[in-house]
Amino acid sequence: MCNILNPIIPLYFLILLTTFEAKAQFSQNYYFHHLTHKEGLSQGWNWYFLNDSRGEMWVSSPNGLNRFDGVSVQTYTPDERLPGSLKGLNISGQFVEQANGDIWFGVEDMICRYVRLQDTFEHIPIILSGNNKIHSNCRVIGQDTYQKVWFLLEDGQFGFPICTFDPSTRLFQIECYISYNTNRCSIKYDEHGRVQYIFAFQWPSPGASLIKFTYQESKTNTTNTRLSDDKNCIQGRITDAIFMEDSLLYIAAETGLIKYSLSTGLAKNILRHKKLNCLANDAKGKLWLGTSDGNLLFFNTEQNLQIYKFDPNESGSLKKDPINHIYFDKSGNLWIAYRNEGVSWTNPAKSKFQVWYPPEIKNNTFISLTTDKSGNIWGAAGNSIYKIEKEFKINLKNSIHIPGRKIKKIMTDPIGRIWMHNDTSAQVWDTHSPNARIAAKRKEVYTEFIDFTILHHQDIIATTYAGAIEINEPIRNRFKTTQVDTSSVYASVYEDSAGTIYLCRGIRGICVLQKKAGAYVQIHPPLLLRGDINAWSEDKTSVWIACTNGLVCLNKNTFDAHLFNQKDDLPGLSITNIIADGDIGLWLSTNEKIAYFNKKTHAVTTFSIADGVPGSGIIPNVACKTSSGEILFGANRGLFEINTNNLLLFNGNPAVLMKKILVNDLPDSTLRCSENRCANPREIKNIKLPYSKSTLSFSFVAIEYSDPLNNRLEYRLIGLDTNWVKVDNPGFARFTNLPPGHYDLEIKAYNSEGRAGEKIYSLHIMITPPFWMTWWFYCLVAIFILLSALGFYQYRISQINKLQQIRQQITADLHDEIGPVLTGIRMFSDALRLRLGQEDKETKFILERIGANAHKTLSSFRDIIWAVNLKYDSLGDLSDRMREIVNDANESTDIHCNLSCRLHNPSLNINPRLRHNIFLIFKEVLHNSVKYSGASEIKIYLESNEKYLTLDFQENGCGFDMANIQPGNGLFNLEKRANELKGDFYFKSSPGNGVILKLSVRHS
Repeated sequence: MCNILNPIIPLYFLILLTTFEAKAQFSQNYYFHHLTHKEGLSQGWNWYFLNDSRGEMWVSSPNGLNRFDGVSVQTYTPDERLPGSLKGLNISGQFVEQANGDIWFGVEDMICRYVRLQDTFEHIPIILSGNNKIHSNCRVIGQDTYQKVWFLLEDGQFGFPICTFDPSTRLFQIECYISYNTNRCSIKYDEHGRVQYIFAFQWPSPGASLIKFTYQESKTNTTNTRLSDDKNCIQGRITDAIFMEDSLLYIAAETGLIKYSLSTGLAKNILRHKKLNCLANDAKGKLWLGTSDGNLLFFNTEQNLQIYKFDPNESGSLKKDPINHIYFDKSGNLWIAYRNEGVSWTNPAKSKFQVWYPPEIKNNTFISLTTDKSGNIWGAAGNSIYKIEKEFKINLKNSIHIPGRKIKKIMTDPIGRIWMHNDTSAQVWDTHSPNARIAAKRKEVYTEFIDFTILHHQDIIATTYAGAIEINEPIRNRFKTTQVDTSSVYASVYEDSAGTIYLCRGIRGICVLQKKAGAYVQIHPPLLLRGDINAWSEDKTSVWIACTNGLVCLNKNTFDAHLFNQKDDLPGLSITNIIADGDIGLWLSTNEKIAYFNKKTHAVTTFSIADGVPGSGIIPNVACKTSSGEILFGANRGLFEINTNNLLLFNGNPAVLMKKILVNDLPDSTLRCSENRCANPREIKNIKLPYSKSTLSFSFVAIEYSDPLNNRLEYRLIGLDTNWVKVDNPGFARFTNLPPGHYDLEIKAYNSEGRAGEKIYSLHIMITPPFWMTWWFYCLVAIFILLSALGFYQYRISQINKLQQIRQQITADLHDEIGPVLTGIRMFSDALRLRLGQEDKETKFILERIGANAHKTLSSFRDIIWAVNLKYDSLGDLSDRMREIVNDANESTDIHCNLSCRLHNPSLNINPRLRHNIFLIFKEVLHNSVKYSGASEIKIYLESNEKYLTLDFQENGCGFDMANIQPGNGLFNLEKRANELKGDFYFKSSPGNGVILKLSVRHS
């Protein structure tokens, strides 16, 4: 049924393993983030993971449930005081997530559901045949295409069954039996999403079963194959298993990694290892193995095996603890669960650097690097110089040990020799010779060597505490030293392509020299530069200087300098290394970070320990570029490499997660999504709050686990402001006293390398106004105002009508009472005057005046009654009254008065005050014209249109100037009345000019 290779380890396998362990090639450097109980985990023993559809990580443990967002942990443990809390502590099975976001898992004797919308838990007791409640551990193992949850029961009474639970019907069903104690399962699905294989075993023990499911119409058949020691299929205890590809099962066992073929039943041990504890496969199908001694193995069947171990010198290394479980999330992050040390994770795709820790240098560190014309790399560590060949192996045969103090710097000259210096001497080594020769020695203690450079003509300039010296070789094997300058302490020296020498004078500046007629002369005043110089680089126009104050760009023609520092996004103040990358870029280093600087755009891309930069420190002035284009930097105990051809920015897609919403700075249990009444802040998409709850605070995070603390966020509240506000991760925003209205909170997430997430988080907020600011209240107020105005209008009209009735009654009473009295006075005075004789002229005159005054008073009284009578408010009534006056004038004088009326709308009612003033003006002018003008004819025109009323007097035969009539004649009121009417007024007449008055007023 099943075969396996001979368990005796072949000789080539031993050799291969030895190579894996001892080969000192560059390997990818991963930085592991750590999460322990100190950061909030319920305990250090952890098992399974789930990366849910919202991006959060769920971590199970024997002591509760943990949810992690990259910044903080939320722990769920049983609490009987809280409804909907977790029941049961030991969560040792896997998680499955449904389409609506709910998560199923098993605890002790129940299957549990995390209800996402409410952030609560539902617990369903497991009831099988006979309505008997199960009291044993429930381990969820998967979910099929029908949304059924598959789980294993550690219950011997039922034969250790594998069961399913249908969330829609809430029914349990036994699918098959294992028949022996089992506590672990791996599951495989067919192309339709149905369960095809289940590999069940007891951890850690030798026994295992392979169960195959076949589907025929409505019937499911199972085949249980026991893989036992007797058949030599699998030897030793089994710790984990995983299905891969179409027909392969990989098993981690006591003897190593076993590949089992589902189609042939053949097993093959492909890796001998006694401490394998778990395994997982990444998106590319490569295997990752965890061991009981805390090592992580990357097993690439096409290439080699890489081993990652605990390193006490690296904070980003693995923990020294057994690895329980390995998991890859949807973004390719690798998660590791330990036995006691919590959780670690990294993203292999983010790691951009490879490290090399050669065992030959032991505890020393490369202090200087150089390359020769053959492409070999030479490194100085301690008192030795090592040749590093192209495949990154140290050739001990071509290495040399220099007695005395440690080497500080090495360089290769054009003929292949290696120059070096320590504190006491400068030496040269011909790599074909077993010894190095001393080129210069210090004469006094204060002449200690600090730096040197090889000039284009192979001479050497070295800097010391006593000045700068030149070392040349006039005769082979003999050297000559010449003092260049003794005026200062020089710390660094560099020669550019034009032969210009730059001598760094301590931290006070740079001297610029050129050699002329065999001597070095200063060609420019000293350049002010603060800080120690660590490294130099050059392009066509500039010399670039890495110093403790930043990056300096020095123009080689003008010697103008520009300083770039942290304000220009450099990763630190002190730049320790600088390597040119073509004509465009520079690779820079600080003590802990690497940066790429674009010389044209001045853009900076920074890489930190999360990108694989060794966290133990970058060595100053230890960097070189290989002949094939790789760039090497020195780190504690080794080197790390940048392959510029394959260096890509990490494309992790960050997302925004809302963690907490505070209302008026306090948690609000009534806060709900207005659509589905959701109470979970992570799921709320829109909220509706009254105006009294208008101060809102939001806490949110950017989820992207490769370097979560360096993620960034931006937010804005549309409806209040459209500008984006930048915040660190985690983010916080607070808005106070929001006016009633609609708002949209938008948040964007950026990963540590500045890439924005594909989706923008949006939360719609509605602040409802108070009732007095609602549209219906405005309508009620408007209706109330309209009804009040209408009521007041009706009341006012009724009052006016009452007053008019009273006025009409009074005028009628006056007309009836006073009119006859005045008429009687006139009649009695006329009768008395007729009885008197001619001799009593004075009495007769008095009686005549009494009658005239009574007549005038009666006429004025009639005019007043006419003016206040509402019956005569139209233009037609005005013209009729004026015509009566004209007729009376024609009867009492020889002057012919003619009134012509052309009225647009005779029935139009006009203001009584306007009507009265026009009538009085007309009457006054007519009276004086008849009395004083001496005209033969007076023509009067009364005209109206839609807006204006015009009164026009014209005389024929006027013999005097009407303007000369004195005020005592009664004309002084004309202009006053005309001004009151606010009309166009003209009143003037001279002999021969017939225009007396023209008045135009607005009647509408």
